[in-house]
Amino acid sequence: PKCYFDDDRDIFDWVTKDFSPKDKELFVKSKLVPDDDDNTSDKFGEFHRKPCYKSLDTSIMELADDISYSIHDLEDAISLGMVDSNDWMRIENDLNGLCVESLDAKGLRKKLFSDSAAERKQAISALVNYFVTHVKVDAKNPDFQEPLLKFQAYLPDKVKGYHEAIHKGLTVEKVIKNTNVQLLQFKGQMLIVKLFEALATDPKRFLPKTTYQQYTRAEKEKAKSGLRVICDYVSGMTDGYATRLYEKLYVPNKGSVFDHL
Repeated sequence: PKCYFDDDRDIFDWVTKDFSPKDKELFVKSKLVPDDDDNTSDKFGEFHRKPCYKSLDTSIMELADDISYSIHDLEDAISLGMVDSNDWMRIENDLNGLCVESLDAKGLRKKLFSDSAAERKQAISALVNYFVTHVKVDAKNPDFQEPLLKFQAYLPDKVKGYHEAIHKGLTVEKVIKNTNVQLLQFKGQMLIVKLFEALATDPKRFLPKTTYQQYTRAEKEKAKSGLRVICDYVSGMTDGYATRLYEKLYVPNKGSVFDHL
């Protein structure tokens, strides 16, 4: 992991108790890497920390996320007209050799940009299936003794190249970097920051009763650990709930004593 909360140290020690001291020391190592230019830019600097190693289950989860989000973001972008066949043609050279259920890159283009939603779904499903069925598991971290740390799920270089061509060549450029998407992302970030600031300023007044009880218990156990309770409370909010609470706190003409969140 690149970090864990001080409050989670006992849990981390319990999870790693069967690891050798060498494995545990190696597992927590991190490195500084340049900020990539999709959506992880850091306004406080040009570098961020990244774990040197991850466990087998984490590598599986990350691959599942990368494959599902990138391919289904592509589907949404096509449906919304954010990506067209000309954009796909631009990366076809990078996809040379990609065969999905007997479809080459041009065949995929035909189905992806078909007027038939069913054909597009077939192409998207075929792409997901292609990447999932090409996942390999091997001892990529031989310095570890623990198999859960030694073995990793990964995409072979050629298949990874196909995925990156689709993800970075289309999804990132056409969707994530889209101005409207960036505006929504910024708005969401600011909303979360403002909610946390307000709740942390006066927890007794603003937190629900049960959450405030958790907050006071945490503060008695360790100073400032109540902030973690507020973090958990905010992270558990739905988009709609967070928006309504923000409006009630900050928008003058929104909210009354009779409104329920």
